[in-house]
Amino acid sequence: MAIDVDSFKRDDALRYMRVRTAIPDEEDPDDPAFAQLLSGDPRSAGVILQRLISGAEPLEVRVALAEQLPYTRGDWHEGAAVLIRLDPDPEVRKALVEKMRYAEAPHAAIGLRSGLEDESPSVRAAAARTAGFQPSASLIEAELTASLLGDSDWETRAAIAHSLGALGLVSAFPALTEALGDRDRRVRLASLQTMARLDLQQTAGLEEVKALSRGGDQATKAAARRILKQARAAEVAGADPSPPAGAAPAE
Repeated sequence: MAIDVDSFKRDDALRYMRVRTAIPDEEDPDDPAFAQLLSGDPRSAGVILQRLISGAEPLEVRVALAEQLPYTRGDWHEGAAVLIRLDPDPEVRKALVEKMRYAEAPHAAIGLRSGLEDESPSVRAAAARTAGFQPSASLIEAELTASLLGDSDWETRAAIAHSLGALGLVSAFPALTEALGDRDRRVRLASLQTMARLDLQQTAGLEEVKALSRGGDQATKAAARRILKQARAAEVAGADPSPPAGAAPAE
């Protein structure tokens, strides 16, 4: 990073200074001029990271800088992952966690792991949601399932349940089954939906799912009944005894 910044400063001092001092329009959080300036040279990534590390600028500027990192197309992945653990502002950490969606492996997984361990529920929930869009999050399956069963924030637990399905992690089925007993109905529903996505027949065969179809909150009960119905329909379709097209009728 230091080499890139030094060459940027040497080769294009004017642009370097503009990137070093750029701030977004207060009236327009999506300020196109700000975004265009920061995305004009991959070496801008190093300058942005230095600005974030300094911690000297207003919070709203630091959040805007973090959000621009992927668009620099520079070498930002490792630095951003490290900052998720170190930055003092949860809003900045949340922005960095959300950008792990675009980070390279293994830095994305490292950043998401730090996000799941964050003291702020909003950061943990962001990590839980982002994991579903980042294939390398499968590397932290153990941390995801531990948070599914142990995090104090229902939004984080529910988001993890959805992300495990998006990642196709069939190996998370036992943890999802345990989460069917979660104290929050939204986590129970998310877990049930993900289990059906991963393995419909196995889900329908569970006693826990049959119990949910008979009682509990309305949304989860309806989802459990729908899963049982879909599984029965799939079984009937798979056991269809009708002869194949063109076969001679039985005498």
